[in-house]
Formats: sequence, C-alpha cells, structure tokens
Amino acid sequence: MEDKTKKLGGLLEYAVDKSRGNFVRALMRIIAKAYEKNPETLRRYFNHENQKIAGIATSAYHFLTGDIKPIQTRNFGGLGAIINDSEESLKFGRNQLNFAKLCGDALWYSENNGYALWHSENNGNALWHSENNGNALWKSENSGDALENSRQRKN
Repeated sequence: MEDKTKKLGGLLEYAVDKSRGNFVRALMRIIAKAYEKNPETLRRYFNHENQKIAGIATSAYHFLTGDIKPIQTRNFGGLGAIINDSEESLKFGRNQLNFAKLCGDALWYSENNGYALWHSENNGNALWHSENNGNALWKSENSGDALENSRQRKN
C-alpha cells in the first residue's frame, strides 16, 4: 500500500506541476472507485504528510459522501474535486479546490481567498454571488452563468 501511495504522490506532483487538471480529476475518480464500498477509510489520508495526497483524499471522500467539510480543513483540500451542488456561503482559501470542476449550483455566495480555485473549471450557475479575493480563480476557465453577480478583488 505504501508503494501505491508513494506512486500516487509522484503522479500528483507531476500533474499539478504540469497543470493537468483532467488528469488530477481522473486520479480522483480512480481513488473514489477504489473506496466506494467504504469511503470512511479515506479519512486516514486526510493528514498525510504529502498535502496533495491529503487533498485528493478529501475530494474522493466528497465525491462519495457529499461531505465538503474535510475539503475546507486541508491546505490542498478539494484537489481535483467535482462539485455539482453545495450549501451556500462557504469559505475557501490556501490551495483549496485547485483543479476542481464546479457546476450546477456549487458554491453560491462563497468567499474564496488565497490560491483557492486555481486552474478550476466553472460552469452552470457555479459561484453565483461569490466574492473572490487575491489570487483566487487564477487560470480558471469559466463558462455559462458561472460567477454571475460575483466580485473579484485584488489584495
């Protein structure tokens, strides 16, 4: 298991360094599939020394359970997450939700700071009325009605 975890860490480092969002999300789906019968076992990776492994574990956990809270507590929480819907008025920062794919009514009225949502793909009604500060959403791709009535502030 340790060899697989080490290999995953190397793949994640490569994918993040090369800005390969589709690859990061594909890895997240593979992890989710591997843990679909017992998603709670993913929790053991939430504090992994490799922050990207911890982050993708939170994404797979969310994918399987819908629980977004672990994403909000890790530096790279939500790495490669796919979020179709969420509660409103959530806050994200640090390196959270990098390479995420948001659609539907995801993250309405959210507050996004730091390096949150870098290289994210946002469409549908995602991020409506959100406040995005600093470097949030850097190199993100936004389409449809994503970011409708949102504010972007540079610090």
